[in-house]
Amino acid sequence: MVQISGFISIADNELLNKIISLHKAGLSIDELYEKIWGIVDAETVDLLLFENQEIAKVNRKLWEESNLVNTGLMMKVLQSSNRSPLLHNLKNIKQRALIMTGAFDRNTGLSISKIIQRELPHSSMVIFGKSAHFPELEETEKFVRVVEEFLT
Repeated sequence: MVQISGFISIADNELLNKIISLHKAGLSIDELYEKIWGIVDAETVDLLLFENQEIAKVNRKLWEESNLVNTGLMMKVLQSSNRSPLLHNLKNIKQRALIMTGAFDRNTGLSISKIIQRELPHSSMVIFGKSAHFPELEETEKFVRVVEEFLT
């Protein structure tokens, strides 16, 4: 649901009306996600994933040059798992963990990162104040510094 609300937060009126219509159609959450991803364009996805649209353009160019295609396989694997939700297993992880998230992450959301931190016993969280879903691209120097500090 975080991703759907992320799309709603950046949608123009036309997209917003389409999302509302899809929601009213009584689709399952999986069907709703699939339909929304089927109607959004690259510019809208960039608005979802990036706070800085200049960096989004550079990233988009790199994705195109590399022929990167998001097949949705990761989402399918996560949705098809019959095991207990990962959230319930976080308390069993004993290693230190660093959670890094952008303050404007409309894809997975700051709230999800906070839930993970709460459940993960030896975790710390760094929020990147000028980033959305890709702080490693939007705040590269800070990202590298934070990772180095965590690893030393």
